[in-house]
Amino acid sequence: MKDLGKAKWILQMKIERTEMNRDMRKLIISQEQYVETILEWHGMADCKPAKTPMAANQQLPTLTEAKVDITDY
Repeated sequence: MKDLGKAKWILQMKIERTEMNRDMRKLIISQEQYVETILEWHGMADCKPAKTPMAANQQLPTLTEAKVDITDY
């Protein structure tokens, strides 16, 4: 076994860890390269991005059971 140092990529995911994030024990994981590859495969590399319709920083409640009648789907 050989120590290759800090992980920067794993399973096509980019791993970033800044000193500030290290102190807070956080990692930033990005799949940007994977998304770009998928867009290229489907001929959409030049598509325009769209904003997510969900409000930023919205807190979602934790559900103990489904609140949707799954038979509709």
